[in-house]
Amino acid sequence: MEGFAVADKPAIDIITARSTSKNSIYVTLLNNSAAATEFALKLDESKIGDLKNVSGLKWIDSDELVTTKKITIPPFGLKTLEVKN
Repeated sequence: MEGFAVADKPAIDIITARSTSKNSIYVTLLNNSAAATEFALKLDESKIGDLKNVSGLKWIDSDELVTTKKITIPPFGLKTLEVKN
């Protein structure tokens, strides 16, 4: 799934994993900076093969509205996004 999720700030590391049912992909975003980091996230559906036509995005730890244009992660914090088919 390399290249599926790309952040526009180098302080953000990304780990992706596919669910065992293959209905979802989890994208964990890690801020490796001592400062809060605001960034945009690009998701490229062409990089994930059989999971096409993304039907939903959800933060797994909150009901916060998901936007990929402006995400803020606290210093050394993380957020995990569930991408549903």
